[in-house]
Amino acid sequence: MVLKEKLKTIKMGNDSAAGYLTKITNVRDELAVVGEVIPPTELVRIAVNGLSCSWMNFADGVCARETLPTWERFWDDCIQTEIRKG
Repeated sequence: MVLKEKLKTIKMGNDSAAGYLTKITNVRDELAVVGEVIPPTELVRIAVNGLSCSWMNFADGVCARETLPTWERFWDDCIQTEIRKG
């Protein structure tokens, strides 16, 4: 339960998109080791909720989609957005 709370409280802060998403992925993998599987859509929701204020337009766009992207697609979209923000 502690790991699940840790996952939900990860925030982007000043991290790069890759750094932020890696933190989330690491905790997801730790949870998998103890048999707790986090569905990809929940992982995307958690990641969107932890994005910094400068990413709110991106977050709004993700939430406006009819269906949430896969974790891999979300990761790619974040990296592309960061490159464009560059």
